[in-house]
Amino acid sequence: MRAAPIILTLLFGVIPLAHPAEPAETNAITMTIHDSTGLSSESTTSNTLDIILFKAHTHIHLKISNTTQRGIMLFRPYCPEGDDAMAVEFRSPNAPDVVFRTRPSRDYTAGMGITKAFTLAPGDDLLVNVGFLSDWPLPFPIGEGETRELEVRSVYRSAPLTDKVDIILFGTEKNKQIWAGSHTSKWQKAQIINRSGKAISPKQ
Repeated sequence: MRAAPIILTLLFGVIPLAHPAEPAETNAITMTIHDSTGLSSESTTSNTLDIILFKAHTHIHLKISNTTQRGIMLFRPYCPEGDDAMAVEFRSPNAPDVVFRTRPSRDYTAGMGITKAFTLAPGDDLLVNVGFLSDWPLPFPIGEGETRELEVRSVYRSAPLTDKVDIILFGTEKNKQIWAGSHTSKWQKAQIINRSGKAISPKQ
């Protein structure tokens, strides 16, 4: 039985967490997951998120909130640095040290690969679409018509650019203003419902 996490790691890129596992936290930003019905877990009747896999355009939302009284400069989604900053993680309550992680997987064509940033106003939110049948590949298998009971959380980690070429292209002074830190939301109950009409396997 103890070999199962190792097998999962080899097959599906699972992340077995070491201790201490949590990144250094900051309260400058917070993250909230809104499920396929648009609700956070606090607003659902069972405190359980419904993540429905149906069509490629079916998505959940990550809400990234600026809790401070000043603007915070963040990398934009849909550029490499902005996408690398975000992740969604899953785990089974029965195997809490085995974590499945996904983040955007995109082809950056034309200007999409250029570093971009924006200022999130005080008290404002950024909403990010997360589609597990499109550019956020589901990190674990699920059968056709299957429902899996898991836990889910979101992670945001950001730091200014370090590559000299990127800094030159982006601008040294602007780079100094990029918010550096991390925030990890709490683990929440979720049921992942596969209504796509087919079995889904992680991309290799």
